[in-house]
Amino acid sequence: MQFGLGVLAPHITAEFSLSRTLYGSAVSAMLLSGLVVSLATGRLVRLWGEIRLLRVLHAVAIAAFAIVALAPGWHWIVAAAVVMGVPVGLGNPVTNQLIITRVEHRRQGTATGIKQSGVQVGALFAGVALPPVAVAFGWRTAIGGLALVAVVGLVLAIPLRARADSIDGVGGAGEGAGLTKLALFLAAYAALMGFGASAVFAFLPLFAYQELAMQTIRAGQLIALIGLLGAISRVLMGIIGNRVSRLEPWLAAMAAASSGGLLLLAAVPERPALLWLTIIGFGIGAAAWQAAAMLAVVREHAARSTGVVMSGFLFGMILGPLSFGWVTDRLNSYPAGWTMLAFAFAIAGLLSTVAAVHARTTVI
Repeated sequence: MQFGLGVLAPHITAEFSLSRTLYGSAVSAMLLSGLVVSLATGRLVRLWGEIRLLRVLHAVAIAAFAIVALAPGWHWIVAAAVVMGVPVGLGNPVTNQLIITRVEHRRQGTATGIKQSGVQVGALFAGVALPPVAVAFGWRTAIGGLALVAVVGLVLAIPLRARADSIDGVGGAGEGAGLTKLALFLAAYAALMGFGASAVFAFLPLFAYQELAMQTIRAGQLIALIGLLGAISRVLMGIIGNRVSRLEPWLAAMAAASSGGLLLLAAVPERPALLWLTIIGFGIGAAAWQAAAMLAVVREHAARSTGVVMSGFLFGMILGPLSFGWVTDRLNSYPAGWTMLAFAFAIAGLLSTVAAVHARTTVI
């Protein structure tokens, strides 16, 4: 939904005559809903099980995409975004629990990287497929087609059966050591990274369309390129995670790459070639950090920790589009907004560096 709304922003804002601030409210509404859901995910996984929740999140996604496709007004799109918050909040806790219960420990890093790459594959798909469909058949047809993707997910989830314990003999519903310093550190880091990432995904195509005079199809392909780089980076990070015990330095490096990329983006209108360096920095940084973070959580066998980290992430993502839209509307300038996001990424990098320096006393 987030990538779809971002890629189709030029079409939707034109039809409903939306300001950038108002348009960002839909993504923020979705993420606020996801935040509320994520707070209860630990209990939900224990009560319902990850397989049943996997089916629920796909069914709800189908309904949300259908509502957007049929929406007679902007308020319906916001309502659909709130509905989509259910799978947003459930997604990572449910899939992390699947890895805990079905993948042996030495392969969990690779499995987590592959799982997290799905998010970026979604960005790749949205960026490549939606703009041509929107131009040829309208944006409603494009967003409605995403419901078919969710149908495929539901069909694939139906044959799965629950497993009581993890493959290593650790109870799937267990909380490990509970809410450790890991969860608290990652929640803060995730909030900062989410703040920047959500605004970039929501507004980069609109920026390219308005400021760089890109056609809507090419502007959408920027998200696709980020998705491709992010998918590759997440898989590689998962493989690397199998071989390292400390993840803070990697998280610091990804935050630094993201910050540097966004600082370059502020100068893109004068030097368009810098856009591609921005894409690379963001694609290997802000689009990939979740693979390392979720692997750290999976190692704890703690569904509750996943919910805490995701709550921090979603809190940041809620503020990102609204803050960016407000700043750019008020100043009528994108560079100030990009600089604000780069600052958030820089703080995340500093936080990771401090955690790395104190690694002996940080539970990671």
